[in-house]
Amino acid sequence: MVTTESPTPQPSPTTASQTGDASAEGEPEQSAARSFFGEIGAQLAQSVRKFRGSSSIRESLEEMIEDSARSHLALSSQERLMLGNLLKFGALRVEDVMVPRADIIGVEEGTSLPDLLELFREAQHSRLPIYSETLDDPRGMVHVKDVLALLEKENEHGLRWQQVPLSKIRRDVIYVPAAMPVLDLLLKMQASHIHLALVVDEYGGTDGLV
Repeated sequence: MVTTESPTPQPSPTTASQTGDASAEGEPEQSAARSFFGEIGAQLAQSVRKFRGSSSIRESLEEMIEDSARSHLALSSQERLMLGNLLKFGALRVEDVMVPRADIIGVEEGTSLPDLLELFREAQHSRLPIYSETLDDPRGMVHVKDVLALLEKENEHGLRWQQVPLSKIRRDVIYVPAAMPVLDLLLKMQASHIHLALVVDEYGGTDGLV
């Protein structure tokens, strides 16, 4: 007796083709969105490497978003929300976030290091601006970790840290106008590695601190 086997069913070529087409349809949109956010990341990275004081990063982002709209890039609602929040943050000015002059805790340049260490304890800040007589004559800033480093040297090498003048550990600060966009200031801080800015008015007086 001969048994005849039924042929094994083969997948429909049409079905496989349709599946491939469905996957391909979503790829251009996803690729476009990735390209768009990659462009934003490249722009921000370039701005950090070389800060240009005459240009606004927020304006650059707005131009890129307008270009994406003309190119019909497919962005999800979450991606649009992220960009919206970024632009809202970019709309803030230094004057919106600065510590006003009346609330600034500074240190006079003739202050001894023991007194400075006590001031750091009271202020609960890691950085304090240094001034001569008034805040309108700033001389830089001091970081608490530089004071602590002197304490370590005293323990290791017998250094009398109390006699070290404040000028030996003084650091630079950034001077910015109140109207500067906050996003530009943050990029300027990152590019210069200086994380304390004094806000000055048109006469050079100190208005605030960031």
